Amino acid sequence: MMGTTPAYPLKELSYNECLYVFAQHALGTRSFDEHFELKEMGEEIVKRCGGLPLAAKALGGLLRGKRNPNAWKEVLKSEIWDLPDEKSNILPALRLSYLHLPPHLKRCFGYCAILPKDREFDRNKLVLLWMAEGFLYDPKKMEETEGLGHQYFDDLLSRSFFQQSNDNKSYYIMHDLIIDLARFVSRETCLHMVDKLESAKSYTKIRHLSFILHDRNTFQSLQSFYEMKSLRTFLSLNYTYLSSKVVHDLVPKLQCLRALSLTSYDFQVLPDSIGALKHLRYLDLSYTPIKRLPNSVDKLFNLQTLMLRHCVELIELPRGICNLLNLRYLDITGTSSLQEMPPHIGNLTGLCMLPKFIVGKCNRRITELKKLSNLQGQLHITSLENVVDIGDADSANLKHKLGVTELVLQWTNEFSSVFRNSSDEEQVLNSLRPHQSLSSLSIRSFGGRQFPLWLGDASFTSMVQVELSTCPQITLLPPLGRLHLLKRLTIERLTAVKEVDSVAKFPKLREFRIRYCPKLVGKLPTSLPSLEELSIFGCPRLVDLPKGLPSLKELHVLNCPQLVDLPEGLQSLITLSIIGSQEAVLRNVSYATSLTTLEIAGMSGLVRLDEAKIKTLGALQVLEIRNCGELRYLWADETNSDYLSLKDLKIHQCNQLVSLVNGEEGLLPCNLESLNISQCRYLEELPSGLSNLKSLQYLSIHSCASLVSFPARGLPDSLITVNIEICRSLAFLPEGIIGGKMSHLEELYYIGCPPSLRFSPNGRLPDSLKILAVDYWTTQSLNSLYYGLSHLTQLRIDNCLELESFPERELPIPTLISLKISYCGRLRSLTNHMQDLQCLQSLQICCCDQFELFPEMGLPNPKLVSLKIMFCENLRSLPSQMQNLTSLRYLEISNCRVSFPEGCLPPNLAEHSYV
Repeated sequence: MMGTTPAYPLKELSYNECLYVFAQHALGTRSFDEHFELKEMGEEIVKRCGGLPLAAKALGGLLRGKRNPNAWKEVLKSEIWDLPDEKSNILPALRLSYLHLPPHLKRCFGYCAILPKDREFDRNKLVLLWMAEGFLYDPKKMEETEGLGHQYFDDLLSRSFFQQSNDNKSYYIMHDLIIDLARFVSRETCLHMVDKLESAKSYTKIRHLSFILHDRNTFQSLQSFYEMKSLRTFLSLNYTYLSSKVVHDLVPKLQCLRALSLTSYDFQVLPDSIGALKHLRYLDLSYTPIKRLPNSVDKLFNLQTLMLRHCVELIELPRGICNLLNLRYLDITGTSSLQEMPPHIGNLTGLCMLPKFIVGKCNRRITELKKLSNLQGQLHITSLENVVDIGDADSANLKHKLGVTELVLQWTNEFSSVFRNSSDEEQVLNSLRPHQSLSSLSIRSFGGRQFPLWLGDASFTSMVQVELSTCPQITLLPPLGRLHLLKRLTIERLTAVKEVDSVAKFPKLREFRIRYCPKLVGKLPTSLPSLEELSIFGCPRLVDLPKGLPSLKELHVLNCPQLVDLPEGLQSLITLSIIGSQEAVLRNVSYATSLTTLEIAGMSGLVRLDEAKIKTLGALQVLEIRNCGELRYLWADETNSDYLSLKDLKIHQCNQLVSLVNGEEGLLPCNLESLNISQCRYLEELPSGLSNLKSLQYLSIHSCASLVSFPARGLPDSLITVNIEICRSLAFLPEGIIGGKMSHLEELYYIGCPPSLRFSPNGRLPDSLKILAVDYWTTQSLNSLYYGLSHLTQLRIDNCLELESFPERELPIPTLISLKISYCGRLRSLTNHMQDLQCLQSLQICCCDQFELFPEMGLPNPKLVSLKIMFCENLRSLPSQMQNLTSLRYLEISNCRVSFPEGCLPPNLAEHSYV
């Protein structure tokens, strides 16, 4: 139900900006020009918003559609503006918006007090929870309806109590101040808990509870739950750790529960006592490793919603589930181990959601779908090879299921079976014609030789997406051009198809994907005025792409070696990816003047880029070149000025590359921010112009075996991160790092480079460093740690074979938070200078065979949270004064010979393991 989202700041608006926001939400216009009778009152209301956009939105939503001046006057003259805060810090504008809600919306809004802050939520799940609590009763229909819930949700949305997520349009967020309001008005009945409750409080009145526990051994934190005997909602939010006692002891005692969520909890068995929760209407076990539900589930006669999303180990559903006649939502999406449906599932005629139906044998036939006429949304029918009687497919009655908007029809992908009959499968597919309101259709692993006539029928006026996948006997595609609203088309692994109708018109098509059609040789459709994304993978005989793509923004071509040219007129193209083609295909790329991202991989004949005529790409920001075995260098010095917008350059596995630039000056694009070079075995040097890149922030050199040195002029001072790994020929660090001259450097990784690293005796690293990871350093090199790394927070030391004790003297790193030492074969001890590290929170020693001694004075105790010691065979005892490590919560000792003395463990441990 939840997903994390960053908190957004409550930015104060100017008066005019605030007035605009208020008018937009209240009147649907930018000003009061057409509503003079409301202008003066509106301006006064805006003044009381204090420039807060949330207040302006909320009050505007409150007055939306109200043109009577008396309603506006009532808001302006409300006593709420003059009431004290009651120590709640609730904005008067928000409190006023809540007080004007009708009772049914107040009830639904107050329930939202159990939502955590800074998390997105799924509106559909929230509506189902409202329904479980009885908030959605429709007196006209004499029943509860989720449609009414969505209406309530939209009413709250229009009043700005909810806001749509920017990242995921199906998710929503509540501002922290709105959640504070919900918790204030529902403080007696709703509770959201993080880790623990206040022991002095009484919780007997709590009806609705959600909680997040970060520690595994937290059952003691839940003792107060036992007094919540009237609890109706019990939501364990995602990634919560729970004791098994919660499921087996606590939950069965909560006899009033209507909604129970145990998502992501690690349990395989649900106790039989779950059947005693007679009032339960909502049960969510998604993302758990449960294998079976207990048979007692069939006693939950009031159950409306059963969520089993991505229970990948679920083998079967209980047979008695078909007795739950009130069940409306059965979500088994992602239950990959589920083999068949329970018998008589067709009895659940009230089902609105059944996203997957597995055709079984015997009594698990597809005819069970006949009576499920209320299904909505997605329906994925799998194992269609089990349809033996052709009449069964027609009896499924798909053509009358007008609520199904997304349909997937899938056979097994095993085509060698003697039970596969192409003629039978053609008849089955023909009988599974859906309702004309369908918007998305996928046909997978179909063994017939031709598609039915209804596929591509113009009567499907709502069809926006079609996927045809793994149909090896199909030679001719259906007339998909008749689907005039089609926006997304995927043709994948139709291995016998030779051509696509080139004269077909797709006026609305935005995404077109053709993948792994090895016999495709003909031209592709040319009338694609709205196409924004084109992907063609694994079509080795294809020689031509569509012409005239004025809206194309993304083009991805993979393993199409016969393709020798790109179409002209790609003025809108932003992203181009070409993998496994000839260099000639780049001839027309110079016309893509809007191109910002270019990926080239496995391209034969490519020696340098300017010869490939791409030097005119002035808007290019990201360039990635991989596995181009003939590439010698990127460009000549004089070409450098053509790439003024280039910010990110990646070169990977170009084995003939000897230099990035052909020329004495070694000029690189002046605005480059990130340079990443890896697995270029013959690259001997970096261009001398590297030092001139005043915008460069990230440099990574990985597995370049011939690289001997860095440019004599050093690296630019602008660098924030330097990552040098497995460059065996390097003799010294770049100029500027030694001597501490790079004042902006925050992260340095020097891994897998030669142990004979040259390092001056008093060599210093930049004081600005925050993260340092090194290996194979000599004792002399490690001396740099003792000189003024006053900002370092993370230190990792690996394979330093001369290191015998650490720290050898005072270690002036007051900010160090994390220390990891591994594979240091001579390390015997940590010294008392560890006491210098008063901010240390995490300490890990791994694979140090000779390690045996902790400091006599113990470890720095104020803030140490995590201690891990692994594969240290000589270690015989834990640090002294362990009980004084009052902040320690995680302790792991594995593959060591140490024992745990009684009474030595710290008091606040949340998790410890000993192997």
